Order: sequence, then structure tokens, then C-alpha cells
Amino acid sequence: MENIFHKLAKKILRGSATDAERHFMDTYYDAFDNIEGREEVLTSEEQTTLRNQIDKRIQIYIQRKNTVRFRKWLPYAAAAIILAAVGTWAFFLYNREKLPTDPILAAEEILPGGHRATLSLADGRVIDLSETQTGIVIAEDNITYNSGDTLLLKPSETLMLTTPKGGIYQITLSDGTNVWLNAASTLTYPSRFDDAERVVRVSGEAYFAVVKDKSRPFKVNSSGQTVEVRGTEFNISAYPAENETKTTLVEGKVKISNLESQISNLLKPGEQAVISGSTMNIAKVDVVPYTAWKDGFFYFDNVPPRVAIEQVARWYDLEVSYEGNMPATFVFGMVDRAKPLSAVLNSFAKSGLNFEIRQNGSKKQLLVSENK
Repeated sequence: MENIFHKLAKKILRGSATDAERHFMDTYYDAFDNIEGREEVLTSEEQTTLRNQIDKRIQIYIQRKNTVRFRKWLPYAAAAIILAAVGTWAFFLYNREKLPTDPILAAEEILPGGHRATLSLADGRVIDLSETQTGIVIAEDNITYNSGDTLLLKPSETLMLTTPKGGIYQITLSDGTNVWLNAASTLTYPSRFDDAERVVRVSGEAYFAVVKDKSRPFKVNSSGQTVEVRGTEFNISAYPAENETKTTLVEGKVKISNLESQISNLLKPGEQAVISGSTMNIAKVDVVPYTAWKDGFFYFDNVPPRVAIEQVARWYDLEVSYEGNMPATFVFGMVDRAKPLSAVLNSFAKSGLNFEIRQNGSKKQLLVSENK
């Protein structure tokens, strides 16, 4: 734990810390200052218990996620845990008098998404996949869950994995490539790849960890572009309602082709290609905000409110309605996606936005307006 905070402190002193990192440190210390200043709410024993719970949760994350890639952004995971455990708790403890009228209250009842998806077959059958499983594996003669339980024998030639709003699922393709599908997304793929190339199509958002095969390039078709690789990891965001398709490269190399302009470019690790119509812009980015969803976090690093809210709406299965003009501000923060909606909206507290949840039949509507 001391190493994590020591690293963040050094970044802050050097002036290289991001807004999210500075906000995390401020929130962490402010929360404990407030708690210790309100002894009638928490006793010293309760304060110690809270600290121990945070330390324990972070150690569990270290043990479960002890990979090179995770260690690169362990401070961010620590921030998410502490913000969820301290920030949300402190918010409700010290704003009790507001609870009857605060519109965020209703958000506490809205739970996050989970492992939900359907598998569509070429013969028209649609299978609801188990919510107790995390993904499926495509084999030569069957499809199984990650646990090894058989789902389907002799799969049809073309398959389609679809996640609804509030759904996420992982799939291992027949060549061993792993794909994580975010909410409201679709992956179309063959049960077996041919000998010349491996081709899939994605609508929505997906993270790819492609198995290397020099003889068979792996191609991902999405809105306005084709991505060609032989073995690498990258994220594609290509939701139909958005005007841009973003490809963020984590490792390896990929070739991006704009289908309208026929212009192609190579991406290097840490670069992102944004395609809109015939244009293609490539820039160096921090990849973590664009891939954190796969590891269970919202990470907003100075993004426009509408961008952040649309991500939240997809995960909590909400329809969004905007009233008036959105404030000229940006959203930043990192929140565990396993938390209720209230935890996410609390992180927007300083963004100048007001939220209200309304029930519209079987659907829930999130009304967003400027906090005047």
C-alpha cells in the first residue's frame, strides 16, 4: 500500500499526475479528515475497520490481477476501490438530511449490468447464455462455457454473440483469440476460420487479444474501417449512434484502413486512430481510460459529460434525456462498475450536472440537466 501512495505522491510532486490521480488523493485524504472530524458518525474503531477493509480489498486485487499489464495501472485500481469504499460511504453519511429529496437517491436502487448475452445461430435459433458464466469457447465440434460445461454440439457455420444494455461477455474463438464484448455490442464470426484469413465483424465495443498466426491475418470489420493484425491487443469502439470509430492499440501493431477514403495507416502501441467519414486522425493516448471497462471500471479522464453519461447509460440500461444546455465542463474519475448507479453519479458531483431517475413503463430514464 505504501508503495502505491508513494508513487502517486512522486507523480504529483513532479507535476506529471493526471487529474484523476490528483482527484483520487484529494478524495482519499478529505474523506478520512471528514470522518475523523465526525466522531458521532464513526468511532475510532470504525475508522480503523474501514481502513482495514480498503487494504484488504486492494490486496485481493493484487493477488487476483497479478499480471504485468495490471501492475502498470495498479494505482488506478486502488483509486477505484478507495473511491467506492470511502467516497460513496462518506457522501451518504454526511448528506443524510438531503436523502428524502436528492434525485441521486433513486439511483441507489439501480444495479449494474452483468454477464448477459445471446448466441444467434445461422438456422435462426437464439440461445440465452447463462448469467452465472463469464464467457464461451468455440471449439471444432462444440461450444462450451468457460467452466467447461457444454452449451452446443456441432455449431453452425456463422455465429453472432450479442450483449444487451447492461451486458458483457467474453468469447474464445476457434483460433484461440479472446474477445471481450462490452454492453450493447455484437460480434459476428465463423465457427471455424478458413486457411487464408480470419475475419470477424464488431458493432459496439470490443477488446481483442489476437493469437499470432503469420500465415493468416486477423481482420476486424467495423463501422467505416477494417483493422488487420497478425497478433496483438487492441480496443475498438464503434457504436452505431456515435459519429466516430476509435481503435486504441495496447500492444503489437495494427493496420487501419478507412473504407471511405481508402487511406491506411499503421498504429503503434499507445496510439489511437479515430475515423469519422473519410477522415482518420492518429494520436498518442493513455490506453487505460479506453480499456478499463474490460477490467471492471469506468475511467473518465477529462471527457465531455455526454460521452461519460452514454457509457453509464449502456451499462445500467438507461434511456437518457437532456434538458437545457450541458455545462462547459469535463468529467473525470474512476469508479468500480460493480457499484450501483449512485456511486457513478456521485463521482459527477463537481461537474455541474443534475440527475433524476424516472420510471417509464418497464424502462428507466435518466434526466440530465445543468445544476443551477
